[in-house]
Amino acid sequence: MSNETPKPSGEIAVPWFSAETWPELLAVAADRATLPDTFAEFEAIAGSKFDRLCAQGAPLQRVLISVTELAEWCHAQHQPVDGMARAAFAAFVLMRRGRAN
Repeated sequence: MSNETPKPSGEIAVPWFSAETWPELLAVAADRATLPDTFAEFEAIAGSKFDRLCAQGAPLQRVLISVTELAEWCHAQHQPVDGMARAAFAAFVLMRRGRAN
């Protein structure tokens, strides 16, 4: 194992969820009122924004989030499960993946 610090990939992590985990997220989200009620709505809204930004050259990477891991990470960080925390956790997961490669 190398002792080198992993270098950021240059990609911007975008937290992503599945139809199965969407209800779990809604149950723990501190900002529930700002989130779409269904995964289909989330996917339509977020997917459109994601595609538009990618078309403009943004180096985005969807990061599938485990809601259980997100909630545990937020608890350890003393943060609510909100948009800022979801973004920070997605970046953490993306960097963690980079170390594994």
